[in-house]
Amino acid sequence: MKKYLYTIIIAASALTISCQKDKNSYKSTQTGSTKISYFAQAKTINGVKSSLESKFLKLNATVDSSAISPAVTWNSATIFIDQISFNGSLGNGTVDSTITVQKKVDMLSSNPYVGDIQLPVGSYKDVKSRLLMRKSQHSDLTFELNGTFTNSKGILTSLYIGNSDLFNVNLNVNNVVVEKSSTYNMVFNFELNKVLAGITIQQLENAYKDPNRVNAVYISSSVSIDLYNKIKSNWENLSSVYITKDGKQL
Repeated sequence: MKKYLYTIIIAASALTISCQKDKNSYKSTQTGSTKISYFAQAKTINGVKSSLESKFLKLNATVDSSAISPAVTWNSATIFIDQISFNGSLGNGTVDSTITVQKKVDMLSSNPYVGDIQLPVGSYKDVKSRLLMRKSQHSDLTFELNGTFTNSKGILTSLYIGNSDLFNVNLNVNNVVVEKSSTYNMVFNFELNKVLAGITIQQLENAYKDPNRVNAVYISSSVSIDLYNKIKSNWENLSSVYITKDGKQL
């Protein structure tokens, strides 16, 4: 009887030790940190017609082409990013991390990488992600866009847009569980097809042109100022962001 009782006690002790070991192992897998990589890319279909233009074409209406926004083919699109940030609730606290990158990013490249932020593993809620864009100390503009459009006379016209204002893009992101063994990307999209929203071909034709290049339109804080202010307003509302985990969008 005693031998049988000892066997039960030993078995129970072994089970308790095993459970404690498993519990401790689980805790160890929940510690540490991993990186989340930031990207800033242009989301656009070159030469796409504006929504207004598409509507008129579907209705087969007769419309003055100079009164609609042009379909632009973007040849280059760069932004200068000063800082990237991540903010989210983790347990009873908050993780708020900001990294200075000071980098010019080609949004049309195949790898529009910005930088990395290191995050403690865990389950994040109320997540916000931020890009701070500004003119660099070396005269890189906040954003520079180069493209072409066809004017009302059917002539291919070049378009340059340069901006030197500060933009603080701070957007909500889906909740995410950060695990040490996974790869995470924070992807910002900039919809360039919305840059000229509310601006007509006729307005572009009346904008500032290079005296030596009649078919070259320039828009900046010093020339074509009305259009510059409209584009500045549009830029505030053309970005979005999402997270990927191991290549899958969350």
